[in-house]
Amino acid sequence: MTRLYLDFTQLCKTIALPVEESHYLTRVLRLKVGDIVNVYNEHAGEWSTVLSDVTKSSCVITIQRQMREPVVEPMTRLIYAPLKHDAMAFLFEKATELGVTHLQPMVTDFAQKYAVHADKVARQLKQASQQSERLSVPVLLPVMTFDAVVRGGCYAEGTYIALERADVASFAHMLADKDSSKPCTFIIGPEGGFSSREVELVKGIPGIVQVSLGRTVLRAETAAIVGMGAISMWRG
Repeated sequence: MTRLYLDFTQLCKTIALPVEESHYLTRVLRLKVGDIVNVYNEHAGEWSTVLSDVTKSSCVITIQRQMREPVVEPMTRLIYAPLKHDAMAFLFEKATELGVTHLQPMVTDFAQKYAVHADKVARQLKQASQQSERLSVPVLLPVMTFDAVVRGGCYAEGTYIALERADVASFAHMLADKDSSKPCTFIIGPEGGFSSREVELVKGIPGIVQVSLGRTVLRAETAAIVGMGAISMWRG
């Protein structure tokens, strides 16, 4: 099944696709007139369409019927430090599959350089969304420093930070008796973990709960998947 994330709020009988989407359908997937394409977004749900007209530079689709109603997704925010290229792409893909709604890049003492290629990331997130059958694409937020993140305001219940080698409760245990419809924020550190200064700083911030992801030390991308997997299972 071909799925295409399309930013539309009002449905017309026919929709002329943007150049990039038209190129993807006809040049990459090599679809032809009469082929079925499902279009979707978080506002309109998912709709079955048929490719009704194809030119060298554009496509037109004709709406057939609605396949899925839009759903309300509780806010799930992953705050992460930059990783190497392949690990970063892997994290974006898996975070999308596991239902993250907002991605917040963060500069830390041990991870200070981070160039955000927003267009490239947007394409990666959209592709992961199309493959995972969710109805939305995660929002990429502007880069913040660790200090700005933890000092950014009063934290309501539902903000957790993973600390290695800390004598704290497991993340799954901390989530067990919480309301799974509420927003949830999960913070992971860079390769090498948080600095001692950052650990001490977060201990003094009310509302940010320190959690463990197990007995072993995890790579940053593994920690993100374990944490997001726990939230995904908790939300059901």
